[in-house]
Amino acid sequence: MFEKERASQLLDQKKWTGPTTLDEEFMRQLANTPDQYSFEDVLLIVKQLMPNEVVPLMNVYAASVKKLDHVQDAFEYATLHEQIDLLERLISVHELDDLLSEWVAVYRLVYNLMGKRITNEDGVEAARKLYEQVQNPLMKIRAEYIEINESYKIGNLRNVNIIEKKIRQFFKKIDPSFIKSALATRLSLLIGILKFYHQGCFKEGENYFLAVAVNEASSDSTLSSTYHGLAHVSLVNNEKEKCFAYLEKSIELADKAKLYDYKNRLENEYFPFVQNYFGERIDLNNVVLEEQAHQYVVRGDKQKALHLIEQLERKGRGTPYTLYYKGKATKDMATLLRAIKSFAKESDLFRITLIEKEINRLIYGEVKR
Repeated sequence: MFEKERASQLLDQKKWTGPTTLDEEFMRQLANTPDQYSFEDVLLIVKQLMPNEVVPLMNVYAASVKKLDHVQDAFEYATLHEQIDLLERLISVHELDDLLSEWVAVYRLVYNLMGKRITNEDGVEAARKLYEQVQNPLMKIRAEYIEINESYKIGNLRNVNIIEKKIRQFFKKIDPSFIKSALATRLSLLIGILKFYHQGCFKEGENYFLAVAVNEASSDSTLSSTYHGLAHVSLVNNEKEKCFAYLEKSIELADKAKLYDYKNRLENEYFPFVQNYFGERIDLNNVVLEEQAHQYVVRGDKQKALHLIEQLERKGRGTPYTLYYKGKATKDMATLLRAIKSFAKESDLFRITLIEKEINRLIYGEVKR
């Protein structure tokens, strides 16, 4: 009932006079209706009317628009929803348009990174050059985002406070648009990740995740990562039911976004991790070996846990996690401290916090996590 009321309110607000069932032909016609709706308006309307057909319908709309600001938004839409074929088409169609030359240059780099045509390291350098070359504030912040994101992927953690301040200054100069909303959701997620996992600022990280969750421009893939982050917030806060609910939402969104590899990891690695953390007994079918070992710790079967960990280590698959689980199995403080040291090399303050709780439990006999 709430969703129907919300949809009705949105359609009234946008003065929607079109049909309540949309198809590709209508989306082409709508794309050539000047000045009636912004790109973001159209996206919100499609989300309300046809929630299961958003991407195919919006792909048709984005490929058909001709108005300059709509075309500019279409580039970011294709990127946000990981529609690489659409992005390639937009670049091809508009590459000779002088008014879109900066957009084409920036999104060609995005296209090359999405298709793994260049390395993350090369992406960082290319983004730095583009930042100096482009003049449009939106394209400057887009190039800045590429540099930050690719740097993060290769383990180069930039000073998040400087990034945050710089981005706030950028956004003050930019008028409302779909691309601004889309960039806000991307940057909020990235800053949330940096603050939560790598600075240990759990509340600030949560606030950024929540900002993504309520941003109407957020894609299903972005939201899947966001709810994964919120699950970890709940884990730190010892809120088991909320943690599980967030992970289930993350899996649902990953499936909707067709992120099948990510969905598989959520189901067979990330969800089992939090279930094990909360001491749940789980079915081991399809669960990764590390979390199988973790489950044997939960079951009190120390020998099976250590046997699996030794197997992984012999195969060169020893990780900070296997050290963590070995320390839990043996209740060995030195091993847990080694795990902390290993996670510290990755600046992973979230997992260090979990191990510190385990150490406190061993020292003080605390049962809460």
